[in-house]
Amino acid sequence: ELANGNETHMKCYWAGQAAIVVGILIAVTAVMGLLAKQDYKKFAVVNAVAGVLLFMVFTSLVGVCASAEMRCQITAVWGKGIAAVTLATSLALLLGGKEGQIPG
Repeated sequence: ELANGNETHMKCYWAGQAAIVVGILIAVTAVMGLLAKQDYKKFAVVNAVAGVLLFMVFTSLVGVCASAEMRCQITAVWGKGIAAVTLATSLALLLGGKEGQIPG
């Protein structure tokens, strides 16, 4: 509660809002990468950076509530897991396959 009596959102609210924006970026660039014929690796780079950004949203950029009993701690674990999968798949795409070849 603020000094004037109003209430403010907790950190987990802002982390969730940031995660939604980064998640939309990941989804859009993933679809664009699937549709791209030759430049799909550029989209994989963007997704790798977005994966790191998503992880940082829940750790150092915004964070979540300090209390281990709060439900946002579970949300942060899921967010970090999705970030790790996004980063791993983007790096696998970047390191595997030949230029101009869509894997799979």
